[in-house]
Amino acid sequence: MHQWLVLLHLVGAFVFVAAHGVSVWMSVQLARERDPRRIAALLDLSSTSLGGVYGGLGLLLIGGIWAGIDGGFFSRGWIWAAIAVLVAIIVAMYAIATPYFRRLRTALGMAQYGAKDAVPPAALSDPEIQKRLAELGNTARYESLAQFKETVHRDRLHWAEVVKQVGAQID
Repeated sequence: MHQWLVLLHLVGAFVFVAAHGVSVWMSVQLARERDPRRIAALLDLSSTSLGGVYGGLGLLLIGGIWAGIDGGFFSRGWIWAAIAVLVAIIVAMYAIATPYFRRLRTALGMAQYGAKDAVPPAALSDPEIQKRLAELGNTARYESLAQFKETVHRDRLHWAEVVKQVGAQID
């Protein structure tokens, strides 16, 4: 059983490093980029890798802690030192990276994942985008998540009533 736990720990470490490598590569590329659209694409690429980062970190922790318990290693100092180093690095990287990338996303008018005070995307005020939306019969507007949920709910009720009135059915 212990070997399987160590394998789980190692698979988690591998997945974490592979997924986190996408963010590291993106950070290196950002320094070279000047085109806002390409910078936004790199930031989106980095965001898509976060599932792998957190999934790998979860496997790494579950496998490592479980293997530590199974092997009786928590009476030794090295496992506590490893956990302390891991926690310190996670806290430091979050404290350093999150504000930087949040400011960068704000400057580009991108969505702020998890930010309660998110600013409306700059793209909505871009005259070219507003013109194109108008050509398609749409209006640019910004809604908070709560407002968007209310709009979807209201629209669903409206269109459910329309479908009911006309008697539309799925074939």
